[in-house]
Amino acid sequence: MTTYSIAMFGEAEKGSFHTAYFCQNLPQLVDYLGHPPPHSKGLYYAVQALLFQRNLIFFRVEEEGFSYQDYFLGFAC
Repeated sequence: MTTYSIAMFGEAEKGSFHTAYFCQNLPQLVDYLGHPPPHSKGLYYAVQALLFQRNLIFFRVEEEGFSYQDYFLGFAC
């Protein structure tokens, strides 16, 4: 069976910026990134991806939709 991976960007309570976090399940996601800030969508969609049995590569950004430098660094990885 082929397992697919999804890369996502978003805000998070904890974790380092400019770092790719590889998650295969929800406990890993919570351990690495904690809870989402108010009005953030990144971690919400990350949970959905994991529930659909996808592996996840998550990049924490300072501000969703506005931290262009964080997005560029994530794409360079």
